[in-house]
Amino acid sequence: MYLSEGCGGTTHVGRSTDMVNWTFAPQDYLDLEPLGGSLHEVACAIVNDGGGERTELVLDFFYADADGQFAAAQALYDINEPFTQKAVHRGGSLAWGGLLKFGGSWMFAQGWDAPSGSREMYFYRAGDS
Repeated sequence: MYLSEGCGGTTHVGRSTDMVNWTFAPQDYLDLEPLGGSLHEVACAIVNDGGGERTELVLDFFYADADGQFAAAQALYDINEPFTQKAVHRGGSLAWGGLLKFGGSWMFAQGWDAPSGSREMYFYRAGDS
């Protein structure tokens, strides 16, 4: 589990063998220097099994950009090196509920972007690339 919130500005990783009992320890895993700004929290981690050696891990995260504005971004990792960032770019889904690949499309539900006072939930889908 990638943990960033409530850790005094130090990123942590949680480990569990049974998903009930957890241990947490400081662990560097995200370099925001190319984007500027500071991390608020990781929204979700997505594994894209490209088969063989192409299995990738993407962290989708919420941060304050260099101007202090709320922003989303994503960082890319190899699943076998989950703390060694390969790339980072602006833009993300901020899908705290996670993403699902179904029928060749990535999908996620999002409610925080509904109009103020609304109880609407939006469902987003992107084709396979």
